[in-house]
This record gives sequence, structure tokens and C-alpha cells, in this order.
Amino acid sequence: MDIHIKNQVEKTPKEILREANEMWAKFKKAGFGQDGTADEEMVKSIQTSHREFCTSYPVVLRYMTTGEYRHKVMEKFINYVTKHPWTNTEEYLDTQTRYVVMLYKELNPKYDTTKVNNLRQNIRAMLQNEHEEAMELIKAKAEEVEAIERRLNEKSREELSQFYAKYKDETMSVPIRCAVDETLLSAQVPEVAISSDNSAVAVPASSLLD
Repeated sequence: MDIHIKNQVEKTPKEILREANEMWAKFKKAGFGQDGTADEEMVKSIQTSHREFCTSYPVVLRYMTTGEYRHKVMEKFINYVTKHPWTNTEEYLDTQTRYVVMLYKELNPKYDTTKVNNLRQNIRAMLQNEHEEAMELIKAKAEEVEAIERRLNEKSREELSQFYAKYKDETMSVPIRCAVDETLLSAQVPEVAISSDNSAVAVPASSLLD
């Protein structure tokens, strides 16, 4: 099963960057808890008011909730996404991983290349597992809905059969009435006669009485 999440192509990089900065400002204003994370209600509020952004860039949101965001990194990231929009699940997950690596490098200027490579592999594997778990959950929910629909359909057919079995004598005895145009009943049907060239012609009934 593949995912179909599009980046915000209808928005310019500046607009996306401005939205990210607005989200970050809201988080900073609300503050973070003792564990360094944002309030759950605040996160839900951001997800609702910035739904498209959070769907396209969930990793950016995730790190914002832990107090980690840099305007400079987001700008570089959006410029990259604009030039390299993802077209499938693998590219989408690769793009999310790239943001984490970019943010780590910015927060750790004297980073170790080996640590960066390990980070990239670990984050990519984590996102892959989360994606597969999400797809399994979606599949299970879809199968559950289908099972409920089947039970409802079977129940409807059973109830209909029971209704017919119970009332079939009454329903069969109900006369079927058709609306008939009285003019059709009173209209005279033309007779058919044979002409001199042996072809059939319609002759009004009134003319046969003369």
C-alpha cells in the first residue's frame, strides 16, 4: 500500500516558511513542559489549524514539539523539497529523514560524519517501521469496516426474507390496479380490408356500416 501525501506545491517556499515560523512562535508562546515537550492540547491545536503543513511535513512538527526548530534549516529544507518533490512513499520518507539530518548538523556544528550516517539510517528505519505499522492499522480498519458492511447487508437480506415470509399471503392478495385512459376504451378499432392491388388498408369502422 502506498501513501499519497503531496507537498504544498500550491504554496511558495516563502509562504511555507512563514507558516512554519508562525507554528514555532505559537509553540514558544505556549511554552514547554518540564520534560521539554509541548502541551498535548497545544499540539492538537496546531495540527488542526495547520493541517496541510503537518500532513506534508510531520517530522518538522515532531521536532517543534520537543523545542527544536531553526529558521535557517527550514528554509534550506523547503528549497530542497521545491526542487526535489517526492513522488512515492520511499522518496517521501527519505525527504523526512533529510530534514532530521539537516537539523542535527545545524544544532551540532562539530558533528561526526559517522554519527550523522548512523542517525540517517536509524531515522529512516524508524520512519519506515512507523509507516508500515500505520498501513497495517489502516488495512485492519478497512477490513473491519468491510466486515461490518457485510453483516449489515446479510441482516438486511434476512429481515427482508422474514418480512416476505410473514406477509406474503397478504401482499399477494392485494389487487394491482392500473390507470386506464377511458378514451382508449371507447375508441373504435379500425378494420382491415384488402385493396384492388391485394395490399392491406385500414378502414374506419363507421364506413363499414354504411
